[in-house]
Amino acid sequence: MSTDLETALAADRAIRRRAATEVIRLTEGVVFRHPELDDVHYLNAVLLDRSPPGSPQLHGPAAAALAERWLGDRGHRHVVFDDATAGEQAAVELSGAGWERSRMVFMAFGADPGDVAVDPRSRLISEDEMKAHQLAALREEAPEVAARSGLVARLVATQTRLRETTPSRCLGAGDRQGGLGSVCALFLDDDVGGRRVATVEEVGTLIAHRRRGLARAVVLAAVAYAGRWGAEMIVVPADADDWPQVMYSGLGFVPVGRQVSLARRIRPPSGSVSGGV
Repeated sequence: MSTDLETALAADRAIRRRAATEVIRLTEGVVFRHPELDDVHYLNAVLLDRSPPGSPQLHGPAAAALAERWLGDRGHRHVVFDDATAGEQAAVELSGAGWERSRMVFMAFGADPGDVAVDPRSRLISEDEMKAHQLAALREEAPEVAARSGLVARLVATQTRLRETTPSRCLGAGDRQGGLGSVCALFLDDDVGGRRVATVEEVGTLIAHRRRGLARAVVLAAVAYAGRWGAEMIVVPADADDWPQVMYSGLGFVPVGRQVSLARRIRPPSGSVSGGV
């Protein structure tokens, strides 16, 4: 595993650790739990370390057993493999048991952030603006989910808690006539294994504002801000099977490695959340 991937994974774990209310260290990795947000996968998960070279990797059934032990009171089971190869193998082993695989690619900015041309439509925004935008985006992206009592509020509360527990900035971009159309959060960690790391997260654009370059504008504004902050590494995590990674590549981000997650829903989806929320 490359040093850049190790750093990106460590930054992600640090964000989870600060936001979680329960952190349990295991021989195999770590468990994060948040009882008040117990249906949010990102804050209720078993994260498995990469085994040292020559050591046996944890197989799917053993990973499932760990999830059952530590997340047995949750409506889901969620296991994250820092070793993507082990995660892919576990996905095969558990494919008939109701487990769903997702893959995250971590990308690092490969150019000088000081050379980034900042779009004048982008700016720092307030927490209130960020929350209002995320609320609107969640409602329009999944209206059937929005109709469920309290779920959208919990999603926004999750994102807010992440920003409250790790130093962060909110950035937005929009046309003067149309208002704020795209946002992102920038997490700033001044010591990830001795490196200053900035992580770009929560990139979202309202449907009516798409195809105007606003997502590009807000991400590059975050990159420029991170550069001024003194980031030695600027990371963006992206779904390895979805299109945003192509946009990030076009902005100068390069893949440094992958992480594989397996999730299994136990209760009916009254509020279960998958992915990186």
